[in-house]
Amino acid sequence: RLGDWAMAVFSSRAARMSSLALLFCACLVQTQEPKQSSGRMLFPPHKASLLKRWLVEGAARNRRVRGRAQAADVGFRRRIWAAWFGHPMAGSRKAVFQALNRSTGVPVTLVTQANLQSFVLPDHPLHPAFEHLSAVHKSDYLAAYLLHHYGGGWHDIKRPHGSWRGHFDKFQNDSLWLLGPREVQPGHVACNDMVASLDAACLELRKPLNESADYFMPIADEPPTSYVNGQLDPWLVSKGVCCERIRRDHSVLVGVQAFIARPGTPFTEEWLTTNHRRLDAKLEALKKYPAPFPRCCFNHESGYPLGWNDLKGGAFHPLCHKHRAHVDTSMPRNPAMPYRDPRSEDSTER
Repeated sequence: RLGDWAMAVFSSRAARMSSLALLFCACLVQTQEPKQSSGRMLFPPHKASLLKRWLVEGAARNRRVRGRAQAADVGFRRRIWAAWFGHPMAGSRKAVFQALNRSTGVPVTLVTQANLQSFVLPDHPLHPAFEHLSAVHKSDYLAAYLLHHYGGGWHDIKRPHGSWRGHFDKFQNDSLWLLGPREVQPGHVACNDMVASLDAACLELRKPLNESADYFMPIADEPPTSYVNGQLDPWLVSKGVCCERIRRDHSVLVGVQAFIARPGTPFTEEWLTTNHRRLDAKLEALKKYPAPFPRCCFNHESGYPLGWNDLKGGAFHPLCHKHRAHVDTSMPRNPAMPYRDPRSEDSTER
C-alpha cells in the first residue's frame, strides 16, 4: 500500500509545499513502471497521472514562494526593466534582447507603448512632457520613474554580461542603493552642473569663484550642444568646476547602461525630481519643438530642446557621485558587441 500512503501524504497542504515531499513522490512516480509488488503497480495509471499533476503544481507553488522570499530579503522585486518604442525589434537588436532574457537569471519586463499605462501609478502620473519626448528620452525618463517607484534592474537593450542573481543578493545590505559597472574613463561621464549643485561639496568648490547654486559658469569651453538657439542653456552646462571634479572621480561612478537601484532612496527621488524640474523648464519648448525622430537628439535638430544625456547620465552621474557611500561598482561591464540593426534603428530607444 506504499502508493496509497504516498498519495495521502502528498495530498495534504503542508506536504504539497514541501520540497522533500516533492522529491520523494517524484522518485516514486519516475520508478513506478518497473516497480511491482505482488503483481500490482505502486501507482495505477489514474493515480500516477494525478500525482504528476500535483508535482507540477507543487513545483510552481514552491517557485512562487521562493520568489516572494527573495523579494522580501532585499525589499523589492527582483526583475530587470527595459524599454522599447517604435517598430518591432529585428536582427541584432532582437538577438541581444533574447540574450538578456536568457542569461540574466531574473525576469525581464519590457515596457512599450502598448503596456506603458499598466506601470503608471495613479498618484504618480508621467510628466506632461512625456508625449513630446524622443524614444531615447522616453526610455531615460522611465528608468528614473520605474526604479524610484518599483526598484529593480535597468538594462538598455544591449548584450548582458551574464547572470544578475548574485548582484541582487547584495541588496540584502540595506545601505546599498545602487549597483552597477564602474565607469572606466572621464570621457564616459555625463554631467550637468545644475544637478551637481545638489551636493553641498559642489557649493564649497564654487565659493572661491563667487558662484552659488543659482549662478555658475563653465571653466572650459562648452561644446556646441550646450547651446540652444544660440543661447547657453544652464541645464546643459557641463564644464563647470563641479562636473570637472566628478569626471576626475569617474572610478566611483556607475555606468548608465545596466544597473540595479533600490526604490524610494534619496538617489532615485532626486533623479526623478531633477528630471521633472528639467521638463517643467522645457515643457513649452517641447510642445513647440517635439522630437523630430526617435533617436533624437545630439545637436538639437529641429529645435528639440533636450540634449542626448539630459534625463539619464546628466543627472545620474552627479547624483551617483553625491551618494557614492551607497554605491557599489562591482558589476562586470557588458561585452562590447554589435547591437544595432538598420531594420529597427530608426525607431529604437538605444
